[in-house]
Amino acid sequence: MDSLSMAPIVDASATAVPTSAVGDAHTWKSLGSAQLAAGNFREAVANYEEALRIRPDFVEAYNELGIAWHHLGEWARAEACYGQVIRLMPPSALGYFNLGTALRKQGKSVAAC
Repeated sequence: MDSLSMAPIVDASATAVPTSAVGDAHTWKSLGSAQLAAGNFREAVANYEEALRIRPDFVEAYNELGIAWHHLGEWARAEACYGQVIRLMPPSALGYFNLGTALRKQGKSVAAC
């Protein structure tokens, strides 16, 4: 299996979001991370989606949601998540790496270059 990166992404937009919303979104993202680590990928997806419902610009939640979709073999969904990482944080090498992995899994090797 490909090695995907869950390295922390510095999220500069956190200060623009009300503290209560950030806390709730971070809680849901943390629950998703725990489910992801336990191999409960569907549960992780639900938690990440809730985090993103609360905070639609949460880059780390998009990245980890993409990883959960990757583990479920949902390559197009993973691709969409990694695209959001890049859209929200264009210099994200992590987003490009994970996007390239999802594209390659879909047979889109040329697009991954």
